[in-house]
Amino acid sequence: MIDSAHILQSSFQTLLQNDPEHNFVREFFVTLRGQDPRLRELFETVNWNQQHNKFLLAMMLIVENIEDPNHYTNTLESMGEDHLQRYGVTRDMMPAFRAALINTLQINLKDEWTPEVEKAWTDGVNAIFKLMFPPQ
Repeated sequence: MIDSAHILQSSFQTLLQNDPEHNFVREFFVTLRGQDPRLRELFETVNWNQQHNKFLLAMMLIVENIEDPNHYTNTLESMGEDHLQRYGVTRDMMPAFRAALINTLQINLKDEWTPEVEKAWTDGVNAIFKLMFPPQ
């Protein structure tokens, strides 16, 4: 049986190979903004090139180092704090984020999307949220 870390890394590598222009990032943000009117408002003044690059780099950092959380725990904790305090994100927006990301991955991984891949990504996103937005 292949472990979740390997599934995340392998499926992310497939995603990057199949989409060298990283259009999935743009698709993710389009989907995300459509999930909830509050999310549209959060992105009204965003520099999209910077936002896409930051998101992609964060995903790469996490997926490449998934087996060693020391590489990204502090970064995620800081990002979570920034999102809550500076950007107006609230914890109740996280289901929309998760749904948009999972949907985008499913669409872009096409036949590579399996129940195991879905579980690995869902569990991974949930773990990331726990680091970024710990319970109060």
